Amino acid sequence: MALPAVIVGVAAAAAAAPEVINTIRKALDAIGFDRSCIVEVVNTTDERMKLVRSGHDSGTYQDAPPPFLEPRSTMVFSSRSTATARGAVGNVGFEGDGIVLLIDYSNPFAGDNDLDASFEGVRAGDFIALAESGPGNTNARLRCIVSYSDPAQYLHGPAFKTLRSANFPDRFIRHRNFDLFLEPGPANDDYKFEMVIRHRGADGQPDVVGIRSVNHPDRYLRHSHFRIKLEAPNGPSDFLWGQDTAFRLEPGLNGDNVSFSFRSVNYPDRYIRHRDFALLLEPADTAIAKADASFRRI
Repeated sequence: MALPAVIVGVAAAAAAAPEVINTIRKALDAIGFDRSCIVEVVNTTDERMKLVRSGHDSGTYQDAPPPFLEPRSTMVFSSRSTATARGAVGNVGFEGDGIVLLIDYSNPFAGDNDLDASFEGVRAGDFIALAESGPGNTNARLRCIVSYSDPAQYLHGPAFKTLRSANFPDRFIRHRNFDLFLEPGPANDDYKFEMVIRHRGADGQPDVVGIRSVNHPDRYLRHSHFRIKLEAPNGPSDFLWGQDTAFRLEPGLNGDNVSFSFRSVNYPDRYIRHRDFALLLEPADTAIAKADASFRRI
C-alpha cells in the first residue's frame, strides 16, 4: 500500500535515529544467533499507547520493548532465537484511547519473514497500521507504521479550542471534578479541549467529532443519564462510550452564522446545552434552548 506523501513525511520525522539501529545490530552480531530481527514501530500519530501484551512463540527479547509507544516517535526492540534451528517469533500489543494495536512478527527458521499489524477497539477505524518485512536470517528489519486513516489529520493537526457560550459570552465550558459547567474564564487548561475528528462529510469538513480534554487527554465529553461528564473508555472495546462521546458538528441553532452546536449521534433529538450553567444533553426545541445549545470555538 503506497503511503500518501504527508504520511511519508511524518514517518520520516518520527523514525528512529540510525545510530540506535546500528547499536542494536552490532550487539546482535557480536553474540551471533541463528535468527534475529529488529522491530520498529513508527507512531506518526498524536496517540500515546501503553504496552499491554508481549511474548514469544519462539525465541526471546534481546532488547525488550519500552512500556510506552510515545506520540510522533519510534519504538525499537529486537528478538533472537534461543536454540539452534529455532526462529524469533513474537507479538506485542499496545492500548491507547479506545484502541488496541496488535503486532505479530516472525523471523522463522524456515520460510519468509513477516509482520502483521491491526487495530481493534471503538476508534479502530480512525487508524491504519502498515507493515514492512525485510529479508535475512539475522538482523532482519521489520517495521510497522501507525497512521491516521484520514491523511487530513496531519494537515490540520490537533485543534485546541476553548468553547464560549453564545448567549453568555463571558462564560466558557470547563470541567470541574469531571463534570462540565459554564464558568467565567478561561483561567487554565480545564477550559481547553481538542476537537477530534471522527468522520468527515462529503465536502471534506468535520462532520462527527469527539471533544477531548487537553489536561486529561484520555477523557472526552460524554453524556451519561443526559448529563455531560468527562470520562475515559472502559477499555478499547467500550462501544457505548464511543457512541456517547460522538457529536455532530452543526451550525449554531441560534442562527448567528458564527456559532456551532453539538448534536448527539445516538440521541439525535438532543444537543449539548447549558442550563443553570451546567452542561446537559437535552432537546433544543425552544428559542432559549437553541441559544443555550450554541457555542463559539475560540
